[in-house]
Amino acid sequence: MVKTLGFAALLGVALVSCDRNADFEAPVVTVTNLMEGTEVQAGDTLVVEGMLTDNVELGSYTISVSPVSPNTGTFTITKRVDIMGESVNFSEALAIPTEGREGEYFVKVSAIDEEGNVGEATTVTIVVTESGNRGGNGGISINL
Repeated sequence: MVKTLGFAALLGVALVSCDRNADFEAPVVTVTNLMEGTEVQAGDTLVVEGMLTDNVELGSYTISVSPVSPNTGTFTITKRVDIMGESVNFSEALAIPTEGREGEYFVKVSAIDEEGNVGEATTVTIVVTESGNRGGNGGISINL
């Protein structure tokens, strides 16, 4: 009788500790306005826009801008924003430093949901040109 009660109690604890609603699905991250090779002039503002969705609850997102290689650029930008909800549109303006910053940079957006699952967008490469040199496309090629 005692063994039967002990087994029943152990089985009950095991069933209660198994959360059938656990969230193992990562957020979906979509960047909507940057294209590969977008040119940004040093000193300008880079606007990153997109949409984040999760099946349960978003927690935060991070936008990072970093050099493609240590020899091509000299700055890094990281911006983290706490959020709530299952779907969030975002638009963040990032100031590009003015001097000695020319080169190729990765722009990456990632999101973390409340359970710690991480979703990342495809990394986009931008080109930072020196102040006054906008290249052949006449400036920042960002669809707003």
